[in-house]
Amino acid sequence: MYLAKTNGRRNDLRDRIVLTVSTEFADVLPNHRNPSSPNRDALAPYLFVMASELWPNLWTTLKQHGLDHVIANDFARIFVDRFPEGFAGRWRPHPSLSPEQVRAYRDHVRVLGYRFGAYLDVREFFPLNEFWDPNKVALTADGDLRDAWYGNFHTKPNAMPGLVRAVGQHLQQEYPPECVYLDVHTNLGPAAVDFEDGVEMAGMARGTIVGNGDAIAEARQWYGSTISEGIYRWLYAGLCDLDYAQVRTQGNDLPCRCWWTSICSRSTPTSTAR
Repeated sequence: MYLAKTNGRRNDLRDRIVLTVSTEFADVLPNHRNPSSPNRDALAPYLFVMASELWPNLWTTLKQHGLDHVIANDFARIFVDRFPEGFAGRWRPHPSLSPEQVRAYRDHVRVLGYRFGAYLDVREFFPLNEFWDPNKVALTADGDLRDAWYGNFHTKPNAMPGLVRAVGQHLQQEYPPECVYLDVHTNLGPAAVDFEDGVEMAGMARGTIVGNGDAIAEARQWYGSTISEGIYRWLYAGLCDLDYAQVRTQGNDLPCRCWWTSICSRSTPTSTAR
């Protein structure tokens, strides 16, 4: 939508038409010339599995059944017991867990030869988060704080890389991960989310893509490799190492989840093969 910034003025509008013609279907798919992932070959043999509980026996069982290449990724249970608690931008364990318990869980995963993965989302900003700063929240064209997940606000895209760094540094010191599930970040498409006048690229889709892309690339520095949801994988391919390939189809606003494995205590496990 072509909305004004908080000062009531709109950015200059330009039309651009891109026409691609080829006899090969793959040539006309949307693509972005990001550098290739440096982890592509190393991660190729791995199965990505998310668990919303700390289940060491799950990983032992997978190993006993001959699965030697698994990314054992936490789905935020280390940080929260329930999502309304403010799951985003967390590195401290939930009060029901001690740092020693988390380290022991990580060690169990590593002894099996698996990669230990953590959870992160800095698109959402919870007012009780230790890094909370209202100046880092995106504003609507009317000057209101932009809503995100329930009880959270939408982080300014240009503030995302710094939050990734702040959380990642702590996590690297406490229980170093080898992967992160960077929740929702590859769902951010070419649309403006921050309209605060005076902020670079405010009211522009480019600001969203650049800030978010920098955040995805920053996550790799602290988590080793990044996995996300992938609705706009063509924008972030190469910056994000893997995704579980959500697909949106015409007439269906809900994502179709495929090519991934989810182990979740709160829902029926879903698994499909790539």
